[in-house]
Amino acid sequence: MIPTLIRFAMLRIRLGLTRPLRQRAMAKMSSAGQAPMSAIFYHRVADTYPNDWTIGCDGFEHHVNHCRKNFDLVSLSEIQTRCATARSFRPAVSFTFDDGYAENCDFAIPLLVRHRIPCTYFVSLQHILTGQ
Repeated sequence: MIPTLIRFAMLRIRLGLTRPLRQRAMAKMSSAGQAPMSAIFYHRVADTYPNDWTIGCDGFEHHVNHCRKNFDLVSLSEIQTRCATARSFRPAVSFTFDDGYAENCDFAIPLLVRHRIPCTYFVSLQHILTGQ
């Protein structure tokens, strides 16, 4: 088995070598109005009591900064509009949160608000009705 550090170095080299090809492909798709779109979903952003659905605050901030540099940051309804019209001239990302974890209001949501990044926050109605 190849050690993790070597695998990471090999991946970085491969990404560096293929970057011009990927950039040309993206430019071609964008000019044709076929740039990719994604709805990124998170469950819980927190540094305490991590579970399989948790990302730490530093990791989330890294994701946000990467997306700010590389994508149009749009609402979920804008992604839906672009899908319906089949027109996307720049790669786009929409941030969404599932399950309404309260901890998301401590760091993730304020970070997105500070950077004026739209997001969709899905709340579990059962938890509201039962007070959980």
